[in-house]
Amino acid sequence: IEAAETIKIPEGATVDLNLNGKTVTGTKGRDADNNRIHVIVNNGILTIKDGTVKSAGNDGGSAIYNNAGATLTIEDVTLYGAPQSDPVYEAGVSKPYPSYAVNNYGNAVVNGATVKSYHGAIATGDDGVTVINDADIDVGLGQSTGITSYAIYSYENAQVTVNDGTFAFTKQEIYVNGGNTFCELGTNPIMINGGNYTGTSFSTGAGREYVIKGGTFDADPSAYVAPGYQVTNNGDGTYTVGGYKISTGAE
Repeated sequence: IEAAETIKIPEGATVDLNLNGKTVTGTKGRDADNNRIHVIVNNGILTIKDGTVKSAGNDGGSAIYNNAGATLTIEDVTLYGAPQSDPVYEAGVSKPYPSYAVNNYGNAVVNGATVKSYHGAIATGDDGVTVINDADIDVGLGQSTGITSYAIYSYENAQVTVNDGTFAFTKQEIYVNGGNTFCELGTNPIMINGGNYTGTSFSTGAGREYVIKGGTFDADPSAYVAPGYQVTNNGDGTYTVGGYKISTGAE
């Protein structure tokens, strides 16, 4: 199904969109003013399930853009971020680039999603709240890029919780301006309660925080583990975070 224009869910509307295995593709990347064109923009209450939403226009917008005040539930959906018109971005050179596959400024719950993106996967901004209960995310897709890209990106007052899923940051072969599994630029730490992480990396600038209570990582996450939790080196290049009981000495 080709979306000739953005599919908009109006404010106050409640929509249960069952794609029944179909794919909705937005092929337009930019408008006349060079603004990204999103495939689905939600201003209401949207539940989307069982299908694929693909942003396919060069340097285009999100597969799903969830506005402030809107509620989004994703159930067993595959989401594709837009491709890049030029896969190699030189440092210091301003060029158009695609949006994250999902941009959330409202409330979003992910109960099963596969996210493939050349840029970023899920971004949460302003006062948005995102809960990821299950996802399979890959960023990079093996393509060389100069874009700073993140699988999970949080900024402003956003709140992001990751409970489970599989997360990979594909290693590009040529030039990479920057890329991390996680980046938190806001006032709230990203909460990580579980999941499996390949190509693990954390953006660690000033004020960037993560609270890890579970998960298996292929890089040591010790710097971000919550009090009362510990890291186990599995001896195969992976590390597992789990809780443990603190003895009071009275037992």
